[in-house]
Amino acid sequence: MPSHRVHAFPSDGRSLYGIADWDQEAYESSLSVLTSCVPIWPPVPSLRVAGNKAKLVTLLDRIAAEQGWPRPRTTRLTVDQPLPIDTVLKRTHSDCGADVILPEKELASRRTWQFLKERTTSREQVWISQEFVPTLRSLGEWRVYLVGGRIVNVMHTIDEDHIFTGTRVDRFLCLREIGYVNGCGRGMVTDLYYRDLWRNRHVVPVPWTRLVNPDDGHHHDRVKGSEELQAFVDKTFRHLHRAETSVGGFRSSLSVFCRMDVGILFDEGGVPHYFVNEVERTLTASLFLRRIVDREMRTIAHSFAHVLHTYVADLDNPYLM
Repeated sequence: MPSHRVHAFPSDGRSLYGIADWDQEAYESSLSVLTSCVPIWPPVPSLRVAGNKAKLVTLLDRIAAEQGWPRPRTTRLTVDQPLPIDTVLKRTHSDCGADVILPEKELASRRTWQFLKERTTSREQVWISQEFVPTLRSLGEWRVYLVGGRIVNVMHTIDEDHIFTGTRVDRFLCLREIGYVNGCGRGMVTDLYYRDLWRNRHVVPVPWTRLVNPDDGHHHDRVKGSEELQAFVDKTFRHLHRAETSVGGFRSSLSVFCRMDVGILFDEGGVPHYFVNEVERTLTASLFLRRIVDREMRTIAHSFAHVLHTYVADLDNPYLM
């Protein structure tokens, strides 16, 4: 097998190299020519797709609509028009939560067009408004890592009073149990104690610890819980990869490595559903190594190296049989 030297370029979404708008087309054109001579990962078109969160949300909305899954409402903001009060503001072509503004009183000074414009450095960048999902704050998110399209790690994260907690997860409640979790002991979550979490959330607070790595319950429920999350992530990944590949005409960078952030959303009837809050991939996906460092990360790194080598080596393969 021929050897390859891979060149990795970060996205220029925040003008890291000071490239002016009028030079951007020339830069990308030259980089595309370079790509035809040597393998570059991620490919330039893939970076453009990865950075545009507005298009990602559109794809996720379409997938959810096809599958009958609820999602938080998201709209694109129009410059100088009134900003919604109770929503989350996000900028495209950004990562690591750098341009995410929550609907909090202490952040009111940032919820102005003057501030948003100061945080906009390229014509490609736009601001979007997303419905605030309370469970992201109270129950946290499941960070699902995929290498080569396969789940290799799941981590739960939550920010409580500015204290960020990360926990590796290998056991899950099934959605039926999540919908009926109540103030009783975890071992008492049975058909006799069904109670709607959403309608009683203010009366009976449910700590996130009851949803992460449950140590009791029927074995069938633990298996079902794992299968439900895996099926949701896998179906979303396949549809998203197919959509990105069809739109860009290239193999999506999702096929190498990505992190899918999954939250829980309760519909109007109080039924819980998984939903994708964010997708990060390649160079911009945080591993939260400051929270969890163990041998599992070595397995992820070795798997990633193998998949990346296969991906790059296949670029020069003209044979399909």
